[in-house]
Amino acid sequence: MTAKALSVFVLLLIYAAFVSLGLPDGILGAAWPQMRTEFGVALNDNWLMLTLGTAGGLFSSFMSGLGLRHLGVGRVLVLTTILTGCVIVGYALSPSYAVVTGLAFLLGLGNGSIDTGLNHFVASNLSSRHMNWLHAFWGVGISLGTLIVSGVLAVEGTWRNAYFVVGAIQLSLAIAFLVGFRSLPKADTTESARDQRVEHPGFRATLALPASWASMAAFFVYCGLECATGLWIASVLHDGRGWSMQAAGLMVTIFWSSLTVGRFLMGVVSGRTTPAKIVQGATLGVICGTALIAASSAVSGSTIGGLVTAFGLLLTGLCLSPIFPMLMHDTPRCVGKEHSVNLIGFQAGSGTLGFAILPIVIGTVLRLYSTEWLGSLLTGLAVTLFALLVLRERAQLTGRSPDGLVRPW
Repeated sequence: MTAKALSVFVLLLIYAAFVSLGLPDGILGAAWPQMRTEFGVALNDNWLMLTLGTAGGLFSSFMSGLGLRHLGVGRVLVLTTILTGCVIVGYALSPSYAVVTGLAFLLGLGNGSIDTGLNHFVASNLSSRHMNWLHAFWGVGISLGTLIVSGVLAVEGTWRNAYFVVGAIQLSLAIAFLVGFRSLPKADTTESARDQRVEHPGFRATLALPASWASMAAFFVYCGLECATGLWIASVLHDGRGWSMQAAGLMVTIFWSSLTVGRFLMGVVSGRTTPAKIVQGATLGVICGTALIAASSAVSGSTIGGLVTAFGLLLTGLCLSPIFPMLMHDTPRCVGKEHSVNLIGFQAGSGTLGFAILPIVIGTVLRLYSTEWLGSLLTGLAVTLFALLVLRERAQLTGRSPDGLVRPW
């Protein structure tokens, strides 16, 4: 195999890994109605499962820098993909809901390591185009997960059959990674030798950098904003405005589809300007999109209100699309390559916290007051995100000494 063909092969494996990362996220929601009926649990009894999955992802994200430095990206991806594949097969074989709940922690543990490892590899070795496309394939994975469940159930299968299919995909991917990365001994050796000449700082040194905390806070807010929009907009439209479930579901599809399509499109144009300009401009677009969602409350009972809501969700999804991948890709520039492996893990962990905490807080506010508060809360988060991005950029600039090296506080 030529070097060029081998590079294409590895790139396809990386994209496939992010598809697999999205698969469990898509499959659980689609499989849950049948799963909970079989186990005899209530609609919201998956909270512990989700919490343990978040805890596993959080732990592995924050600790992934240590594993990546000692094992390398290839070994981490092979081991964690084997882990997630076995766990998903374990779901299919679980005799009780208690076993499924316990396995959720291990699934989060594996997914967190895969996420951080791939982000570090792409940020250090590939262009921003590939980083955008990488995260676009996560959206493909979510969609594919729901399609797998629908297809299995359509042929009179069960949720267990669907998990077997996804588990088989994960284990096949682990074999492909093993073959792919073992085919790169020279590249890995060269990279390892280069890394050995770079001093790998500890966690405290990375946390002492001016831009680290602003960057982690930005990921916390971004992920909470993205998740809350997709999670609660259907409830606002169905429960608050009386839309049908089909129409409310269409709005959710518009949001997630625009985010996925936006990442593919951004991969084409991302090399024409700097990540900082793209992210700040996109965040201004998110502010406009969420403001439209908020404004739609004033005309919620009319056709115009529906159109404003749809356009607001479309604009919000499109403008959110480049923020996460571009910030990840910009990490080596932000804190230096020697700190990037640590900070990428911290950023992924902060994003996981945002996914877990902010949607719950927003859901509580909507339940206590009114579902029409959603647009205003999302706009507030978008404004906060823009302020954090400005602070991150200023902290990055003031944290560099005249010789260009990143220095701590």
